[in-house]
Amino acid sequence: IYPLLIKSFGSLQDKTILDLGCGNGSLIFKLLNKKFNRIYGIDISDKFIDFGKRNIKDKRVKFIKQDIRKRLPFNNNYFDVIYSVFVFNEVYNIKKTCNEISRVLKKEGKFFLLTIHPFYPIKFYLYEKFTGKKNNKINNVKGYFDKFKGEYNLTIAKDKLPFYHHTVDELLNTLIKNKLKIKEIKELSTNKELISNYQRYLEEK
Repeated sequence: IYPLLIKSFGSLQDKTILDLGCGNGSLIFKLLNKKFNRIYGIDISDKFIDFGKRNIKDKRVKFIKQDIRKRLPFNNNYFDVIYSVFVFNEVYNIKKTCNEISRVLKKEGKFFLLTIHPFYPIKFYLYEKFTGKKNNKINNVKGYFDKFKGEYNLTIAKDKLPFYHHTVDELLNTLIKNKLKIKEIKELSTNKELISNYQRYLEEK
């Protein structure tokens, strides 16, 4: 996803950027060759924030421990670009988060949201329903229109994250109601190049 996202950003020259839920700063690292003004990476994890600070010494980058479910520590109309990569499914009330994004984003600014496809957990729900077996990816999975909290089992990190299911309706209408105009929607799928590099996607569609 990173090459596609970076291409979608366009020019970042002189831009002030927010990485909302930056994790260990892996995407920020890939942007260091760009001529941006400033990048703020915020995340709730002490471990990730400490990792980012230790490994990215660029003076244009600042890491802040912050819960994105709460008010963001920035002035109104502050950022040119905000992006969030696979974080919304860890947030129960995305209305508050979107409200804050809208507040700190400049009028002509851009917000890039990457989230787990709302239909993705349903394949595990159907698997459990028709086989009677438990799936190994999302615990406590339920139907598409059910508001459920599960646990997402990370493949590589061998860890678990909270997983809140959001429907297409909830995602899109929450953005719209918070004055975040939708310019484009992209659905990613696997391809031969991706599969050749990451065999674990071989059976994904």
